[in-house]
Amino acid sequence: MSLQQANGSPDKEELTFPDAVELALQLHRGGDLDGAEKLYRGLLDLAPDLPMALHFYGVLQHQRGRYDEALALIDRSLALSPDESGWHNNRGNTLLKLGREAEAEAAWRRSIALSPKRSDGYPSLEALLEKQGRIADLVTLHAEFVIASPEERTDAVLGRSYARLGRMQEAAAAYRRWLDAEPDNPVARHLYLAALGQAPERADDAYVARAFDNYADKFDSHIAGLNYRGPDLVAEAVTQSCGAPRAALETLDAGCGTGLCGPRVRPWASRLDGVDLAQKMLDRAAALGCYDELVCAELTAHLEARPGRYDLIISGDTLCYFGALERPLAAARAALKPGGRLIFTIEAREEGEAGYTLNVSGRYGHRSAYVAEQAERAGFVVERLSPEYLRNEGGAALGGYLVILARRD
Repeated sequence: MSLQQANGSPDKEELTFPDAVELALQLHRGGDLDGAEKLYRGLLDLAPDLPMALHFYGVLQHQRGRYDEALALIDRSLALSPDESGWHNNRGNTLLKLGREAEAEAAWRRSIALSPKRSDGYPSLEALLEKQGRIADLVTLHAEFVIASPEERTDAVLGRSYARLGRMQEAAAAYRRWLDAEPDNPVARHLYLAALGQAPERADDAYVARAFDNYADKFDSHIAGLNYRGPDLVAEAVTQSCGAPRAALETLDAGCGTGLCGPRVRPWASRLDGVDLAQKMLDRAAALGCYDELVCAELTAHLEARPGRYDLIISGDTLCYFGALERPLAAARAALKPGGRLIFTIEAREEGEAGYTLNVSGRYGHRSAYVAEQAERAGFVVERLSPEYLRNEGGAALGGYLVILARRD
């Protein structure tokens, strides 16, 4: 079957259907929409169910702003060729122009399902999710994009993406490969254990130091985008338990990091010390000028070496790197003067038999009953143990506890 050339050439040259379709596409790509449209129409007059002509005539109508006509043509093409990934992406783009966001999302997801490695649906869907503020879905989409082409990714990135999707066996396998390649890497070892569901009593010092030294330069800017509430919660608790600020309390910021809590509690402190395992984080804290002393050391040992030193110890999101709380709580009590208080935030876990669990994030979650039990055993009175929203984690609210403990004498 042949088609007489429809571009006005006087020689009436005849084209085969494949040649005519290719010519129409060339004209279309070259920006000659009028010439392409003439050929598409000529093709469809002779073969109304020609999928390529239907689809790209629909795309052309989209370019001209005729979105209803475009959608009708694209739908007809997909009824004939339903497995064309790129065509579903184009359908989503047209639906978006018509304000039909839910249908556009479904079209892009179909495009991704048909061609997970190379679908143009990823950036289109990403833009929609960002516009709608669906950050958790956006994080999940990014993880899906990463694992769609594993040969292009590092095992560290793959492991985190699999973990985000709850595919823990695959996450563990990726972390295992990472650990095999870098057997002395404490981050690989820690995340591998988390993926296996194993929970050592606390995170290794080398893991914490390396993770936060690597994170120091971007920590403050990153945490600001997560609606991080830890420092404000700590300051609220200090106000509740210590009254008006009188610059009278010898205070330790335990796990001070870059010093986010320091300026908030300084008005209560006659002296403010900080301790952290990551020297680069301490360097940033020092620049604030609100600390009297900053020490790079492991927290528990630091407390044990300072019996009866402090009136107040604060710790914003540091005990989440401990699973078992017996030793750090006992050390904190020993470092407090009579009547002293320990104030901290900690991540929650779903209530269950175990007191704590190592989450795929590499941080621990604790049961409230376990926290209260260990506090009382260490010699504290629980003045407050309230559930709180700590920050966003992967686009979702991360729950935890704000804890105020008073030394029992």
